[in-house]
Amino acid sequence: MVKLTNAVPAKWLVDASKMMGGGGFDSSEKPLNCAALAGLGLTVSVQMGMVQSGMTMLTLQVKGSQATLTDAQVFDAEGKPWPTFLQSQGMFNMGDANSCQIMIAGKPQPPLSLAFQVSGGGAAVTVPILMEHIALSK
Repeated sequence: MVKLTNAVPAKWLVDASKMMGGGGFDSSEKPLNCAALAGLGLTVSVQMGMVQSGMTMLTLQVKGSQATLTDAQVFDAEGKPWPTFLQSQGMFNMGDANSCQIMIAGKPQPPLSLAFQVSGGGAAVTVPILMEHIALSK
C-alpha cells in the first residue's frame, strides 16, 4: 500500500461544463513524485483530471515492469475517503507503460490524496528447479 498525500491539486482538475466556454485540458503529464513508488520501480503521472456530471475522473499513466497498480482509493482535502473505482485501460499498453482511469463518485474537495495497492515489485530472480524421479504417466 502506497499513500500520496495532497497528490492532485485543484488546478489539475478541469470542470467539463466550463470547457464549452473555451477552456481546455492541460495535456502535459504531471508526475506524482513518491519515493515509495520509485522504490517499487513505478512512475505514475496524471494525464488528465476532469469533473463531469457528478463524477471525478483521473487518467493516469503508469510505467514500470516490476509492479502494477491493482486498486486505488481517493481522499479529499479533509482526509475523507470517496467511493473509488480503478479501471485499467489494457488496450493502451505500450511496453512497460499502461494507462488507467480512476473514477470517483462525486466531487471531492481538492487537493486529492491517493492510496494505491501495488502488486509485485522488488527484484526479479530466476530460480532454477531441479526435478528428479517424477512419474510422467501411470
